Amino acid sequence: MLGAEPYLKKSIPQLTIDCKVGRQFREGFTTLNQLKQSGALGRYVIIELGTNGPYDQEEMDELIRLIGPNRKIVLITIRVPRPWERVVNQMIQQTAAKHKNVTSVDWHQASAGQASYIGSDGVHLSITGARKYSALIVHALLQLV
Repeated sequence: MLGAEPYLKKSIPQLTIDCKVGRQFREGFTTLNQLKQSGALGRYVIIELGTNGPYDQEEMDELIRLIGPNRKIVLITIRVPRPWERVVNQMIQQTAAKHKNVTSVDWHQASAGQASYIGSDGVHLSITGARKYSALIVHALLQLV
């Protein structure tokens, strides 16, 4: 999401974005907890975690409980050439199906066959990919409003 940050901010200037290269799931959990405790966690929460390592359904459910039922949550599937990609994406889709306040953005599907969306490392977004990624998120948020 880091590469898409300027495009997201341009589309939704009031958006608070907390991205970090290499963030693991538990770090994301800690960050969300801090934002919630400080009152800075908004009504809409966008989460893209799993690129840097897998997590399990129990951890995902704990994260959803932390955010709470009164916020809209957008989970973004991942595209990463790692063995856990499929498992993480399935969990994201299952979580969205299980919770009324959770929806998913299928970046994995949207970026399929689109080599120009991904940088030479096979993980990070190109400029073209960052624009598309941002557009998908903005579209998902507009559907929730």
